[in-house]
Amino acid sequence: MRSSALVLALCFLGGAAAGQPLVGPSVGSADALLAEGNRLYAEKAFAEASVQYLAATRAQPGLLDAYLGYARSQLQVDDVAVACAAYRTWLKAAPPTTLNYDKVRGESEGCEKRKAGQGAASADTGATFVTLKARFFTSLEKKALLGEGGAEEALRALVVTGYLGVDLGDMAQKLRAAAVAQADTVTQKALARTPVPAGQLREVRPLYVLAGELGEPAASAPGRSAFTEGLAELQAGDPRKAEALFSEALEADASLAQARFLRALSTFRAGDQDAALAVLERDLPSDPRTAVLRVARSAARSPAEGAAQLEELLFRTRYQGGR
Repeated sequence: MRSSALVLALCFLGGAAAGQPLVGPSVGSADALLAEGNRLYAEKAFAEASVQYLAATRAQPGLLDAYLGYARSQLQVDDVAVACAAYRTWLKAAPPTTLNYDKVRGESEGCEKRKAGQGAASADTGATFVTLKARFFTSLEKKALLGEGGAEEALRALVVTGYLGVDLGDMAQKLRAAAVAQADTVTQKALARTPVPAGQLREVRPLYVLAGELGEPAASAPGRSAFTEGLAELQAGDPRKAEALFSEALEADASLAQARFLRALSTFRAGDQDAALAVLERDLPSDPRTAVLRVARSAARSPAEGAAQLEELLFRTRYQGGR
């Protein structure tokens, strides 16, 4: 039977669905969660207190008081196995000089005796946790962050199955840093006009979303996510969707100059060449590509007018470095 602690974890984390806070400050204020847990514990609302304490361990995995509160509240609702695990986590992380260390150790020993006296062996999740942590670090080293078998999946599984450990914070920080770095690298290649497969472009938004689940969202995430998705849609042959995404990118980050040209290109590929020229003349009036399209549209309307503009462009316009 699934332990009450795991049920509480699933309820709190919403199944740890993508886009939901996972570990770190995105979960909430650890101090506020701890304070609420203490209040509920004092009112003998032990199950509700457990939810707050567990959340506090996710928000700040190094917050020892949260593990102690969690252990005591779980013991009160007779979830002895989970209580003992929380006690062990506290004892492993707390220096022996910590205030009340001996008292907590005594509580832990009492918990272990109570667990042994229950007769039926509880499910051993220790081996599962070891496997998941090994999978996490292996995937992280291979830079396999998303998808089946990825580091994200392993960390999410640890959270959902009730893993308790201060090292969860370090794991989250490592994964967040890797996610931001991977997303930034793909975006920088795209901005430099280096060909990038559509699959990699489409991973940028999920990578930034993951980073937000593990800490503060990357400030550049909204613009860069829309920009790379726009490129992917352009590659996939959906210029109208790409056009909307490039507009979204520019609304989020006006400094994405490359998105201005690509938005016009999307409009052009959608079949509205005059509208594309209007966009270029508004956004990139001095860009040589604007002048080229202007000549092309003039030639389509009037060969003589187009020829005159082409002569102007070729022989009278001076471009830097055109010596």
